[in-house]
Amino acid sequence: MKVGVIGPIIQDVNIYGNQKIEQAGGVTFYSGCALDSLGVDVTIFGSCGETVPEFPESFKGNIIHLLKQGTTTHTNITPENEPDKRYDQAIVYDNSILPQDISTSDLDDLDHIVLGPMFHSQIGLELVKKLNGTPVSLAPQGMIRYIEGQNTYPQSGEFIRKFNQDVYEILPYVDNVFLDANELVIISGKQQTDKGAAKLLDSGAKTIIVTQGQKGSLIYTNSQKIQVPAFPVEVINPIGAGDSYMAGYIAAEQQHYKDLENRGKFAARCFKISSKFWPIQRYSR
Repeated sequence: MKVGVIGPIIQDVNIYGNQKIEQAGGVTFYSGCALDSLGVDVTIFGSCGETVPEFPESFKGNIIHLLKQGTTTHTNITPENEPDKRYDQAIVYDNSILPQDISTSDLDDLDHIVLGPMFHSQIGLELVKKLNGTPVSLAPQGMIRYIEGQNTYPQSGEFIRKFNQDVYEILPYVDNVFLDANELVIISGKQQTDKGAAKLLDSGAKTIIVTQGQKGSLIYTNSQKIQVPAFPVEVINPIGAGDSYMAGYIAAEQQHYKDLENRGKFAARCFKISSKFWPIQRYSR
C-alpha cells in the first residue's frame, strides 16, 4: 500500500504537565511516521522552510520538500490532569500548498492520500480536485485554526478555532473525515455528534470518524453508526495520538480488515500505543 501525506511539516514544542520536548510535528509528521511504522510505503509532501525538521532515524519513507516562506512553530500545552484538552499558540509562516507544487507523476501510483493542514489557508479546493480519483482522508483540524486580527505572514499568537466554509467545498472529494467531537461542533454547528456527522455526510463525505479520546470513537456512514471502545491506557502524552488513530484506520486496509468496525478497533490499538509514549519515542520503537 502506498500513501501520500500532504501538509506542512512544523516544529512542535510539546508541554505535558511539567515535561517539555521539541521535535518535528503536525499531522503530516505524526500520521506519516505512524503509517511508516505500520509497514506502509509513505511519501510525505511537506511544506516548510529551508531546513526540514528532523524525522526519526527509523523513518523509511520518502520526503518531498515543498520549499515555502518558513517553518511554522507550534506550542502544544496539555494539562496532565486533562489529557483530552489542549491549549496552543504558534508562529505561522505561509505554508500553503498549491496544485503546481505537486507533480502529477508523484501522485499516480498512490493508493490513498492524507490531507493534514495546520492552518486554515494551507489546503484549497483546486489542490483537492487534482487528487480526484484517489481515496482521500482529511484531518480538518487545521482548517478551523486562525490567529485573531492577523492577515499577513508570519502570524504569531494563540490559535482560535472558528467555522470555515472551505471545509464544505472539499467534502464531496473526501472519503474519510477524521476529527474530534469539539472540532465536529465547530465545523457542523451541531452540538449533538449524530447530527453533526449527518450534516457532513449530507455535504458529500463518505465516512466520518469522530475520536473521543479515552471514550473511544464513532464511525458514521450514510447507512451505519459504529461505536468503537477505547483500550484502557495510562496516557503519557496524547499529542499525535489522533493522527496515529487515522494512520491505523488507513493501514487496516493493508491488513485486510474489510469491515469498518475492525478497522476502528485496529485504529484504537494504534491510539493506545501512541498515548503510552512521547511522540519521538513511539516512532523509534
